[in-house]
Amino acid sequence: MQDFPDDDSIAKAIESINSYIADFSLDKKQKTNAIFIELNSLRLKSGSVEQFGELLEILLENMLSYDKYTHQEIKIYKKQISNKLIKALKGRIEVTTDISELKKLQQLIRRTLAKTDYMTSETLNGQINTKISQIKKIQSTLRQNDDISPSIANILNIITSAEIDKELLKNATNEEISTATPDRSTFTLTEKQKNTQVYFKVIRALENHATQYTIKNPTQTIEVLEELFEMGFITNLRGVIHNYIERQDFEPAKALCDDYSKQFKSTTLEAAEIKRAKTEIHKAEIGAIILKALKCESSEAELSNFFDILDRQLKAHRYSPQSIPLGRTKDGTKKLTLADLYDKTPYLEH
Repeated sequence: MQDFPDDDSIAKAIESINSYIADFSLDKKQKTNAIFIELNSLRLKSGSVEQFGELLEILLENMLSYDKYTHQEIKIYKKQISNKLIKALKGRIEVTTDISELKKLQQLIRRTLAKTDYMTSETLNGQINTKISQIKKIQSTLRQNDDISPSIANILNIITSAEIDKELLKNATNEEISTATPDRSTFTLTEKQKNTQVYFKVIRALENHATQYTIKNPTQTIEVLEELFEMGFITNLRGVIHNYIERQDFEPAKALCDDYSKQFKSTTLEAAEIKRAKTEIHKAEIGAIILKALKCESSEAELSNFFDILDRQLKAHRYSPQSIPLGRTKDGTKKLTLADLYDKTPYLEH
């Protein structure tokens, strides 16, 4: 995968800024000047929601040198970082279909942006609330009939095949729209809403029934999903990547990200989201390794040593236990993470 110099340089700048803050040999003025140098180097850089959120938190929470000059400079940097955070948030909100992730974005907004640009933070919070309501409505409809209908199965067979017949796909989609039982408790859906509902059924099934529906031509699958359902590239990419992750077919998933990363400049939203998708794959790989280790006949000491090494790796990558997937509960209703394992295994340090 190509390097993402902006993203990496921001990570290094954050590390340097935190080291200056923790350096007791520097007074406030020295710390402030050193931090200004790092911030100035990032003026034309792009990065992730998490990075700009962390930078803004640093400026909000740390007492820097507040003479007349630095006070004005800090205001300028807060504004610059807030604007970059807003841009990154808008892109992330647009492509995110996971409610827990959307709620995490709201928490970040409350901690950071709400203190520098309250009006925009309220607007973004409203957009997130609207999206969460839409997703819950769709999920409620899907739960009422979680079985895969013949037309959905037909769609899945078509989009996961090596050669995709677009005419057959369109006919299967129209059939699903015409035969799906309407939700009588809600207003009549528009054609676009019906189309979106079919899309989420398909994406849900690609993840939940990944072993049954193995994607043969991921690039073509992404293209036809975008063409037929008018959903964004990143949303479709994530749907396909989750199909690979559920099958623990990690190398082709990473190769797909590598191929697409070459098509976008490192400063684009697509590049940032592709890198984030690859991070999800890496976390899933770690989860698979953990599950494999737990299935081995290991002593408590061996397991404890394994998790000591794991903790060091997680800290090196700045991964939280909550972000490492460990499959689902037996009934399939809840996703499990490393944090659930830590909670149930007292001797594991974390």
